[in-house]
Amino acid sequence: MAFTIEVEEWVGSVWHRFITRRASPDFPDASVSLESMQRPLSVLFRAMGGASGIGVEAANARDLMLRRTLLQQVAGTCKQLPVAWCDASNLRLPQNLAVYPDVSLNQDLYRWLALLAAQAGEMRHWARDNQRWTQVILERFPAMQPRYARLVEAHLQLRPDPDTLPRAEAALERAICQALREPGSVQQFPRSEVAPWPLPMWLYPAENLGVPQATELAEEDQDNHLQAPPTEQKGMRKRAKRVEDSTSKGGLMLFRLENLFSWSEHVELDRQGDDSENEDASRVAEDLDEIAMSRQRMRKGGGLKLHLDLPPADVDDIPLGDGIKLPEWYYRKQHMQ
Repeated sequence: MAFTIEVEEWVGSVWHRFITRRASPDFPDASVSLESMQRPLSVLFRAMGGASGIGVEAANARDLMLRRTLLQQVAGTCKQLPVAWCDASNLRLPQNLAVYPDVSLNQDLYRWLALLAAQAGEMRHWARDNQRWTQVILERFPAMQPRYARLVEAHLQLRPDPDTLPRAEAALERAICQALREPGSVQQFPRSEVAPWPLPMWLYPAENLGVPQATELAEEDQDNHLQAPPTEQKGMRKRAKRVEDSTSKGGLMLFRLENLFSWSEHVELDRQGDDSENEDASRVAEDLDEIAMSRQRMRKGGGLKLHLDLPPADVDDIPLGDGIKLPEWYYRKQHMQ
């Protein structure tokens, strides 16, 4: 059977896999998924004092101003990294942990983050608060001290060498290493224009996700039904934003879209409705950092089912309901005035 190979595309895919693996700071062979530990982590979190209404969910990758290595810059990776955070409504942990080359250490890291979140309160200073919460855990549960020391020492071996960093970043890195070894010993941290390499053992400031927002179905599609169930993207959680629907009736494309081999951001173009199934939709959704969603939802065949973090309702102008209907006498009174 005859077949053809696009040499340029094949070489590009091989290079992408190679450079991505070389630039990644993780250890895929020792990866532990949150799904495999979600239930015991929820029990541990509540048993150690966590609120019962807080669920353990996956955290999406966050933009961090890091000093990346030359290899990471070439690969275009490490611009976004998942970190753990907690607020009054959510406990978000990384979807997968491959920080350590040992599976047991990654599992212990998940448990440590659940313990830390159970003791955490309102965050006022990232470094000082994490030190204080760590002190509380080690004083209340002395049996955790050897396990914590093992996590710290294994992590310090993977952090950047301060001698290879600029002066301000090196001073901050040394302060962080001391804070990890001796929680509570560092109260003043040097300033730096670049964020330190992520600390997987600390909680980060919470993201203001708000409450879920409702969307309206288009009136013209009320009688239609989904022809096929949407395909769920497991292990993916994407940032999302709302965009205005285009009011134009059509457009003119001055280039062949299939000749564009990359995508980086949303472009305000009216592509019209299309019921056909896009085979590359899953791959495109995986590569995008942020997904733009129309404010008008239509029932179409097929599609993707994604886990999205939308902006909170207090910064979005989508009405959550029909509003309050005032009595008729109020409108008559306003008209008389």
